[in-house]
Amino acid sequence: MAAFELVDLKNILISDTTIRERVQRSQFTDYINRYVLLDGEREIALMAIEFQTDAVVVHDVFVPPDKRRRGIGNRALKAAEDLARNQGIAHVQLVPPGFRDIAAPRILKWYRGRGYKAVSATWEKSVLEPRQKSPCKKPM
Repeated sequence: MAAFELVDLKNILISDTTIRERVQRSQFTDYINRYVLLDGEREIALMAIEFQTDAVVVHDVFVPPDKRRRGIGNRALKAAEDLARNQGIAHVQLVPPGFRDIAAPRILKWYRGRGYKAVSATWEKSVLEPRQKSPCKKPM
């Protein structure tokens, strides 16, 4: 099985044209970090992640159209869950797209299929057992 790595966008020069264009179009504030999921040296997904005290909040998962339907989105979510778990953060929250987005029903079904449950305006999944909770530490 190939090793996948989640890399802070600040530490990589994007070569994939579609991902680079998405980065240029995205408008996230400074407290939302952007990460690239790598398969070896290939960029396969882009994620926008916010670190809160009790949750890692995933604001966006983008897989280029030519790479979709291959399980890359699942790998990206697993990487976010692993990131939370490794930081001792108990939950991962997914911020759904706007309800006017034509893909919204499909994306919400995808969240549900990965074990996430609707909680207020986000979807959430616990990734730590209650006894494993520890203070939030932002990765270096």
